[in-house]
Amino acid sequence: TRENGKVTGIVEHKDATDEQRQIQEINTGILIANGADMKRWLAKLTNNNAQGEYYITDIIALAYQEGREIVAVHPQRLSEVEGVNNRLQLSRLERVYQSEQAEKLLLAGVMLRDPARFDLRGTLTHGRDVEIDTNVIIEGNVTLGHRVKIGTGCVIKNSVIGDDCEISPYTVVEDANLAAACTIGPFARLRPG
Repeated sequence: TRENGKVTGIVEHKDATDEQRQIQEINTGILIANGADMKRWLAKLTNNNAQGEYYITDIIALAYQEGREIVAVHPQRLSEVEGVNNRLQLSRLERVYQSEQAEKLLLAGVMLRDPARFDLRGTLTHGRDVEIDTNVIIEGNVTLGHRVKIGTGCVIKNSVIGDDCEISPYTVVEDANLAAACTIGPFARLRPG
């Protein structure tokens, strides 16, 4: 609900008035509040509603009554607030995230041979003219220098790869620091120790 443009509460559909049902905002279930405040508000919840249930969303009205400012955040994309109840939904959201990461890299100048077959599971810092083939996984914190080429099926984890290095197909590089102009693989494994 709103009063003078300010959020004053969240009302379940069955408990809403006709006027409240005209509001074009929904609750995604994401609430952020100070822990001590949340504990105090939770203790004040009642089940005085059409379903006889306790609604955590009633803390919004309690916060408003205390003079707290409630801010409604509007997501840019559905994927930002979409729930996950099974592995299929989780895998779909993972694909959305991976697609977004690939798009950022492409726009920054990284050549991804097939953006749908690239996984970034951490942070990637890169130089100019980097080329990454299909089915490559980047994990942890990885830095790729200028003109680095990574072949298909490689896994790079927590490593720094110097300028002009070429990592041939199906090579695993973990916790390594490669100097410039190295050629590694194919089918090689660099690991700690």
